[in-house]
Amino acid sequence: LLLNTELSCQADPYAGNHTANDAATLPPTGGLIQKLNVCPGLEDWFAISVPTGKALSVKMNWKYLAGKGLVGMQIVDSSQTGVIAGSATAVNSAATIPYVQAGGVFYIHTYVLPENGQAVPYDYELNVAVGEPEATDVCQADAYESNNSAASSLEIGCGLASLTLCLGDEDWFKITLKKDEAISFEFNHPGNSFQ
Repeated sequence: LLLNTELSCQADPYAGNHTANDAATLPPTGGLIQKLNVCPGLEDWFAISVPTGKALSVKMNWKYLAGKGLVGMQIVDSSQTGVIAGSATAVNSAATIPYVQAGGVFYIHTYVLPENGQAVPYDYELNVAVGEPEATDVCQADAYESNNSAASSLEIGCGLASLTLCLGDEDWFKITLKKDEAISFEFNHPGNSFQ
C-alpha cells in the first residue's frame, strides 16, 4: 500500500459533519466560517435555522487547482432532499435563496467534483449571510410548501389549485391515477411564462 500525500484529508474544526444528519450547526446570523477542508468522497454539511421572510446567501471561497477537481456547493431544504440553489465554478461558488417562504433548517452542502478523474482535498471558507430580502423578491408560500423535491411532494387532486412559485423555489406534486385514466393540465400564470 502506498499513501498519496496529495490526497491526505485534513481535519477541520467541524470534522464529522459528512452527512445531513451529522451537519454542523451554524449560528442563525451566519457569518464567516474559515479554515474548512473538504475531501473527495467525504462531503461537508452545515445546518442553519432561517425564519420565514428572510434571505439566505452563501459564498464559498476556494483556490482552484487546474485538473485537480472543482468544489461544489448547494443549499438543501429541511427535507434534506430538495436542492434549492447551488453552483460550482473555478472562481467561486455562490448560492442564494432570495426569500424564504417556509422557515426552518436549511443545509449547506459542499463536495469535491472530480475533473478528468482527478480530485484532491481543498481548503475553503464560507461566508453565510441571513438578511432582509429585496422587496421585489417577497413571495408568499402556498398550501403545499415545502414541496421542493419528488421525495417531499404532496398529493394534488383535480380542480383548480392556487399556487405560488418563487425565486429559488421548486414545486413538486403527485397525482394518483388508475390504469387507463387520462389526465390533462392547464397552467395559468398572468404576465410571464414558466416551466
